Amino acid sequence: MKKLMNFKQALLALALLSTSLIMAQTTISGKVVDSNNGPLSGVNIVLEGTSKGSISDFDGNYTISGVENGSYTLTASSLGYSNFSSKVELDGSNVVVNIQLEEDEESLSEVIVTGVANPRAKIESSVSVTTLQPSKINQSAPRSTAEIFRTIPGIRSESSGGEGNSNIAVRGVPISSGGSKYVQIQEDGLPVLLYGDISFGTADIFTRFDANVAKIEAIRGGSASTMSSNSPGGIINIISKTGKKQGGSLSTTFGLDYNSFRTDFDYGTKIGEGLYFHMGGFYRAGEGVRKAGYTANNGGQFKFNLTKEFDNGYVRLYTKYLNDRAAGYLPMPMAVSGTNADPSWDNAPNFDATTGAIQSAFLSQNYGTGVNGERRRSKVSDGMHPVSSSVGFEAFFELDNDWSIRNNGRFSFNSGRFVSPFPAQLGTAADMASSFGAGSTLQYANGTSVSDNSLCNNELSIVRKRIYDWC
Repeated sequence: MKKLMNFKQALLALALLSTSLIMAQTTISGKVVDSNNGPLSGVNIVLEGTSKGSISDFDGNYTISGVENGSYTLTASSLGYSNFSSKVELDGSNVVVNIQLEEDEESLSEVIVTGVANPRAKIESSVSVTTLQPSKINQSAPRSTAEIFRTIPGIRSESSGGEGNSNIAVRGVPISSGGSKYVQIQEDGLPVLLYGDISFGTADIFTRFDANVAKIEAIRGGSASTMSSNSPGGIINIISKTGKKQGGSLSTTFGLDYNSFRTDFDYGTKIGEGLYFHMGGFYRAGEGVRKAGYTANNGGQFKFNLTKEFDNGYVRLYTKYLNDRAAGYLPMPMAVSGTNADPSWDNAPNFDATTGAIQSAFLSQNYGTGVNGERRRSKVSDGMHPVSSSVGFEAFFELDNDWSIRNNGRFSFNSGRFVSPFPAQLGTAADMASSFGAGSTLQYANGTSVSDNSLCNNELSIVRKRIYDWC
C-alpha cells in the first residue's frame, strides 16, 4: 500500500512538473522591416544557443513558439543587410520584438548594372536593388535556382515542382496562374525568355545556378518595366564571372538523404594584354529528392566568355549550352478524413507523400497524338528537359563630352519538353478496372494480379514541347 502511495505521489509530482514546464514556454513574435519600414521576407531569426528560430513571411511577420523562460540573444540576418541582435528576457509572458534591418554599408558602394541606363553605385540609385553574392547564396542551401530568389525582399518564390516551373511573385503585383509572368529573369542583362513564360515552359526551367555566377541583382518596380519586357514587378539578373579576377574552383556534392551527385567547376584568367576569359559549368546525375526508381535528374551546363578591354571600353563574346533533365513533381495523392472544418491529412496506403514519387521505372513511355494527329511517344524520364544553345556579345565604350555607347545582343535557340505524370483519379482496383470495360483486370508490372480492394492511382501525362528563336 505504501509503495502504491509513493508511486501515486511520484506521478502527481511528475504531472505538476510537466504542467510547470508547459506553462513556462512562451512565444516571441514581431515584424521585420527595412530602413523605409517596408516588410522584409525570408529573414532568418534565431535564438543563439538554441535550435529555436523562424523565417519572416511575405509580410515580414515571424513567430518563435515553445521557448522556455530565461535570457536569450535574438539575432536576425538577411542578404544585403547588417545583422541585428537584441537581448530578450522571458518570464512567462509572450514577447513582441520588432526588427529593423539596415542595409549593409559595403553593399551600398557596389556598382549595379541592372535596370539602369548606365552603371552606378547602389547608393546613387533611385530604385530598390538587392545584390546576392555566391558566398551568401550558398549559405541558404537552395535546391533550385528559383529558391535563391526567396531571399530577395518583396519576392515570393515557390519551388515545389522540382528544378523548374516555379511560381515567382512580387509584392504589389497580382499573382499569375504560374511561373514568373510579371518578373523578367535575365542572364547578363538579356532575358532568358523574351516575352515571358508559357504554361509548363517557364524561364527558370532554362536557368541554372552554378560556379559561373558572379552575383545576382534584383530590381523591384521602379525603372524595371521601362528597361525590359515582361517586367512590371521587377528584374532578376544573373551576372556571370568574366575572368578579370584570376582563379577558379572545383567542387563535388553528394546527397545525404537522397540519391544525388554533382560536380561544379570554373576557371578564369588573363591571357594577354587586356584580354581574359572565363569558363565553367556543372554535371549532375541522381534520383532526386523523391524516390522515382530511376535516374530522374541528369545533365549539365557549360558557359564560356572572352573579353577584350580597350582604353575607353570593352567587347565581350560569350556562349552557353544547357542540356539537363529534372523530374517534374505534380500533386501527390494523400488520404483525407474528418470534416471540411476539421480535416485530417495522412499518407495514402503504401505511399509516402513526403518522399514518394508518382514517377516509376515501370512507367517509362507516354503515348499520345501530336498537333497533326500523328502518333507520339514521349519518355517520362525526360521530365523537364531544357536544351538551350546561345551566343551573344556585349560592348561598351565611353565617348567624348560624357557620352557613352552600350549594346548587347544574343541569339538563343531554346527547345524543351515537360513530361510528368498527373494524378487524375484515386480509387479501388475494381473501380479502376471497370472504367476500361467489362471484364478488365489490373496487373502489376511483374504480372501479379492487383487485389480488387487495393487503392490505385490513375494518371494522365502532361506533355509540352516548344521551340523559340530570337535575336
